[in-house]
Amino acid sequence: MVEPVCLLWVARAGLLDLLLRAAGVLRDELATLFSLGWTFGLNNQRERGLEVLQECLSMTKQLGDMYWRSWALWAVAHSEVDHAVSARNNNVCGARGVPQ
Repeated sequence: MVEPVCLLWVARAGLLDLLLRAAGVLRDELATLFSLGWTFGLNNQRERGLEVLQECLSMTKQLGDMYWRSWALWAVAHSEVDHAVSARNNNVCGARGVPQ
C-alpha cells in the first residue's frame, strides 16, 4: 500500500508543475534539452550536442530561466574545452598517442 504522505507529495509535485507551466516555465523540457545535449556531447556527437544545447540556451533566454541556462552554458564550455584538449593531444602526440 502506498503511504498517504507519498501520495500527497506526488499530488503537490504535479500541482507545482501545472502552476509552473501556466506561468510559462518549461522545467521538464529544459531539463530534457540539457540532458540530451550533454549526452550527445559525451558520446562523441559534439556538433549535435551543441545544437541541442543552443536550443536550450535560446529557450532559457526567452523564459528568463537562469538555472538551466547556467547548466547549458557549463555543458557548452565543457564540450569546447574537451574538444580543444583532444585536438591538441592529437597534434602533439599523433594518432597513437606517442609524442613525436
